[in-house]
Amino acid sequence: MRALAALLPPVEATDGCPFACAPAEQAECPGEHTAGAGAVSRPPRLVTLPVGASEERLIGSLDIEAALSRGERKVEPGLLAAAHQGFFMSMK
Repeated sequence: MRALAALLPPVEATDGCPFACAPAEQAECPGEHTAGAGAVSRPPRLVTLPVGASEERLIGSLDIEAALSRGERKVEPGLLAAAHQGFFMSMK
């Protein structure tokens, strides 16, 4: 699986986006983007799912520290967001 990721063509992602959204998908992305964020070309990611990973680790969760201390609604991306436009491999 790891060797396959090296064979795939690069993907286009928004520069600095924690969810690695495509530049055309910025409006639907829950991540924060800087004004005029451009596209970067990067190799597809390979993310390994650890055994016993919690649901919050898999799909992401609310950043509790930002919510309680600053009153901000901020999402911490999970493993699925890290694998966006890439591969997801289970450790079974």
